[in-house]
Amino acid sequence: MTTLWYGLFGASALIIIIGMAGYRGGAIWGRPLAGLGTIAAIAIGISRLAGPMFASPERKVQAAYEYAAMQCVGEYLTELDYAGPTGILFIEEPTTPVNESVLRERQTWLVAGAKDAFAVELVRSPDIPLDRVGSINPQHMSKYWTTKDFDSFVKEGAAQCGIIISMVGLPAEPNKIRFWRQRKRPKFIVFNQRLNGLQKSIEQGKITAAVITHPEKPIDNKASVPQDYREAFDSRYLLVDKKNVKEVAKKYPWIFKVKRRRE
Repeated sequence: MTTLWYGLFGASALIIIIGMAGYRGGAIWGRPLAGLGTIAAIAIGISRLAGPMFASPERKVQAAYEYAAMQCVGEYLTELDYAGPTGILFIEEPTTPVNESVLRERQTWLVAGAKDAFAVELVRSPDIPLDRVGSINPQHMSKYWTTKDFDSFVKEGAAQCGIIISMVGLPAEPNKIRFWRQRKRPKFIVFNQRLNGLQKSIEQGKITAAVITHPEKPIDNKASVPQDYREAFDSRYLLVDKKNVKEVAKKYPWIFKVKRRRE
């Protein structure tokens, strides 16, 4: 969306230039066209600056929990037995004026939690219609991208990225992802992913960790967020990796239960 914003702003600037050139040349349409371009540029600038203010109080609370989660995951990265590239490929929902600051803060808190041992090198997004980004549950974004998209993102970041973090879950039919076949795979951490049928992938380390909503702690975005980030994380999320996946499966078996299609 940042690229789109610059494109729109550049287009409005070009309209102003063309309009002024026409006005100086005596064209009757020059001045109105330049005025139209100026109005467009002002509107685009205001929408970018004012976008975050339109976020609801509940969305701001959710964002605060996400920042806490990012900080805890950053710490988790430093605890992994890992000595590969320190770049992070961040797979994120498309940027809009409303969510741009939240997305940027999430990355900042992740790096801060890792004490700058890692850095976000690439940010890629599935091709989700921008007018639907705010209304789609992140767990439902899988239908908007494919395993081919995922593998393409991974291939693009292969040289400098040893960590992949997806905030939009996995594509539909994750078992078809070619990434799993790589002998030396980047570490992969996923948010907003239903874990039905993925227990073995976590046990085998294909999915390094999955951060899910805690099964025993319902979401309440009207309550105040705990000031301690670890307390905030524990009050909403559960990190599942190969160390605790069997314990989690025993306690919450429905999380991993494979949903059978109706005949």
